[in-house]
Amino acid sequence: MTDWHDDILENCLEILLDYRGKSPPKASVGIPVLSAKVVKTSGLLQPIEQKIAFDYYAKWMVRGLPHVGDVVMTTEGPMGEVIQLTEETVQYALGQRIVCLRGKSGILDNTFLRYLLSSPSQQNILEGYSTGTTVPGISQKALRSLPISYPPFDTQRQIGTLLSSLDDKIDLNRRTNETLEAMARALFRDWFVDFGPTRAKMAGEAPYLSPELWELFPAMLDNEGKPEGWHISSIGDETDIVGGSTPSTSNPIFWNGDHYWATPKSLFGNSLKCDS
Repeated sequence: MTDWHDDILENCLEILLDYRGKSPPKASVGIPVLSAKVVKTSGLLQPIEQKIAFDYYAKWMVRGLPHVGDVVMTTEGPMGEVIQLTEETVQYALGQRIVCLRGKSGILDNTFLRYLLSSPSQQNILEGYSTGTTVPGISQKALRSLPISYPPFDTQRQIGTLLSSLDDKIDLNRRTNETLEAMARALFRDWFVDFGPTRAKMAGEAPYLSPELWELFPAMLDNEGKPEGWHISSIGDETDIVGGSTPSTSNPIFWNGDHYWATPKSLFGNSLKCDS
């Protein structure tokens, strides 16, 4: 990284908006307020309950207005959570224990700054410049003198674009998983709680599942309100639970290649690698 530059944060910033101090007066309806309670590197915590009145926004935001792409960082309780303002969040008010940062044009790219501040190495530096033991925090003076390292501006933009695209992919996968989980819960409830297919058959409604699935559901409910032929049992009555130790090598059923068994080391995220 011979082409990286070392400097202090203040020399690379066009603006630093610090709205620490007293909290703005709360309103039941109005403009959401960004504070250390809701600003998280993983994403804003929703819903944002703290709001200020619409007509109070101009009175409160007198230290300067943020721009789209500016970086917001928490300075205390907790310290070092980082987000980047979007078309929506740039309209929010800035509240307690946060600062808004904007890099100098051609010197420090905002998206690169976002990822730089949230990186483990910069978080360690940030912690070293903080004060307080129970609730660590950083003063504006210390923040301005924070040492940073950065590559040429074009390289910063490439890094920011790459990391942003990865974050977008992660967010898309997360939302896709949430949708799939919701669909799975809805299916489970319809099939095994509400017994929807059976009730639909009783009502003479058209099938809404594939034929092979539709045939699995009885056409009537019994006196207990469950599909005919179904019974209630416990998982222990229907399965054999084996665990606690590695299968003995003297037992060929686990070692002849016909059966697989799993250990904690077999777990890799959402995948499973089994031994045989």
